[in-house]
Amino acid sequence: MPLMLNPHAQAGTPYADVERAVINRDAAAEARRLIGRCPAHAPTPLQALPAAAAAHGVARLHIKDEGPRFGLNAFKALGGGYAVARVVARTLGEEAGAEIDIADLAEGAHRDLTGRITVACASSGNHGRAVAAGARHFGCRAVIYVPHDTLPARIAAIEGEGARVVRHSGTYDDAVADVEATARREGWVVISDTSWPGYEEIPVTVMTGYTVMAAEAMEQMAEQGLAPPTHVFIQGGVGGVAAATLGTLAETLGDGCPKMIVVEPAAAACLLASAEAGRPSPATGDLDTIVGPLNCKEVSAVAWPVVERRATAFATVTDPQVLAAIRRLNDPMGGDPAIGAGPAGAAGFAAFAEIAGDEGMRAALGLDETSSVLLFVTEGRVAGVDDAAA
Repeated sequence: MPLMLNPHAQAGTPYADVERAVINRDAAAEARRLIGRCPAHAPTPLQALPAAAAAHGVARLHIKDEGPRFGLNAFKALGGGYAVARVVARTLGEEAGAEIDIADLAEGAHRDLTGRITVACASSGNHGRAVAAGARHFGCRAVIYVPHDTLPARIAAIEGEGARVVRHSGTYDDAVADVEATARREGWVVISDTSWPGYEEIPVTVMTGYTVMAAEAMEQMAEQGLAPPTHVFIQGGVGGVAAATLGTLAETLGDGCPKMIVVEPAAAACLLASAEAGRPSPATGDLDTIVGPLNCKEVSAVAWPVVERRATAFATVTDPQVLAAIRRLNDPMGGDPAIGAGPAGAAGFAAFAEIAGDEGMRAALGLDETSSVLLFVTEGRVAGVDDAAA
């Protein structure tokens, strides 16, 4: 499994204005306040896995399990749903010439107006479901474009939220381009977790919602009397959740920030390719992977300034490694809790397990018997993958 130390890392340097323009504690606090007002919101569990920690030669291993998030099986609800709320409130506020309270929208106010709004996005599953759920909750319509290799279970979950699904014949990146062009013609509002020139504000809003996950994890560790982790593994994709997590930890922990490893599928490692090139660059793999939510060819340019500066290293995982991680999380050793994980959710554990078993990679990251490791299972179990992982 390739591991590349980030030649552009600026660990220990002050959090810069270019990073703060993307992820900052004031916007993160506002997102957490508004998300916390949702009756369905509850912090997701932080699980300790002492047997796995001992087996992999570290002092502590904790996993933030995002499967229960809003009942939507993934952390994406924090970003997609939050962005839908902000967009609907802003759109209606501009029409009315007055501020619209998101809490009022959540309670069903203005349904006669929200029904005229259509939100849209491209997604391999989790983000699309989050946007669809947000649209349903706030009374607007949703159209979700899914790439050709999207699992039927993911499509069914999106449709279950009331969205219209458009099955695209191309890749995720192809679907992103098509939904953006169609939205311009139809007057839809695109809620994307990736950015392109002239489209940055909404992706930043999505990423700001994602910061809740890392902030909760830090609070939960503190409540248990634990110091912050020494190593964090976070999934890549277009870079949104990576930027949200890295930025949150870098800004809040300062000099005490852990080493942070960004994990991608070997077949779709656009962040690794960007680090190698020193600028946002496309993945060089064939994009053939079961890790659908991370199967992205292009990096989100708005996320890259944070990822470039704060990632300690980039790691890639193969499908067999991910399937092995799913099995291990579902059937843990010792008395560790079982954690249901889909392919994207298991990617961080897959990378940790491979690195922990390799002396050279352990040394490169300073991973040893005193280390405290934090992972994020970003999605719960996915139907259609269980048999392959069994």
